[in-house]
Amino acid sequence: MNNYEKSHYRYTQYFCEENIWHLARSLLEHNRGESNIQVMLITNKDKHFIIFNQLNHSNLEYTIWDYHVILKAQINNKDYIFDFDSTLDFPSPLGEYMQKSFPGDAPVSDEFRAVVRVIPAADYVRCFYSDREHMRGVLDDELFPDTPIIKPDDEKLRIPLSDYWDIVKPLHDSSRVYPIEHFLNP
Repeated sequence: MNNYEKSHYRYTQYFCEENIWHLARSLLEHNRGESNIQVMLITNKDKHFIIFNQLNHSNLEYTIWDYHVILKAQINNKDYIFDFDSTLDFPSPLGEYMQKSFPGDAPVSDEFRAVVRVIPAADYVRCFYSDREHMRGVLDDELFPDTPIIKPDDEKLRIPLSDYWDIVKPLHDSSRVYPIEHFLNP
């Protein structure tokens, strides 16, 4: 497998959707053998789910996110997950990542169970839009990315971050929503 270092990619804490957009664009532009590249937006209908092995500032072994965005790519015929905010390897084999991030033996109530919107990376790079308003008033301005907002060249293709969050809304890309259990036994 090629060597992937987190430090080689753009990263801004709390902006996983943009970090993954930049990573997806880079992998698509400089393909080094990756294939079947997909963006995975994790959330649930209540916008709070439990995930383990995340970098966080609490003493809890899990994190409660409103949403989280990761990338899945096939490398040498094996599926890997790229998650900038995970304590696991970057990238991690899909099965290992899912089992350690969403352990089946962890008592997680239904209200905290995740679902995943899987988006072809090319569609995400082409359509994703965020004006970062969801973070205004939450973070100080100096913590925002130092790059312009991400928006599609063609406004008709625009899919706002809030639409990706909506797990029942059909989108004009070819994304699909799955329960997290779909990925726990790859």
